[in-house]
Amino acid sequence: MDSIHIRLGRKLRAERERQGLTQEIVAERCNLSTAFIGQIERGQNAASLTSVERIGRALNVSLSELFSFPETRPSKPSLSSYEKICSLLRGRPKREQEYILATVKTLVRRLRQAGKGKRR
Repeated sequence: MDSIHIRLGRKLRAERERQGLTQEIVAERCNLSTAFIGQIERGQNAASLTSVERIGRALNVSLSELFSFPETRPSKPSLSSYEKICSLLRGRPKREQEYILATVKTLVRRLRQAGKGKRR
């Protein structure tokens, strides 16, 4: 099993890339150097909890999420549709989240209505 530094680094890099951010943007957001962010992502530097927390805040990810590792590492990370939706909403302003929720409710209602029409 990989060390905690390597697993944490992989998780930080995956989250950063998922959000389409560069190391430079993350470094700027948390007032750390780009080189340091790269070292952490490669597992070459044991970052302090304070630094990890700052990076987590820059990525809108909690410490508990960052340190939550699966027991076995799948070859390709697979997220459920629910997890994908939640990750898209994470960090969005409350007003946007409410708008998206209303849109999803409308979509679900229309899908239910369409499904009732097919059963007849």
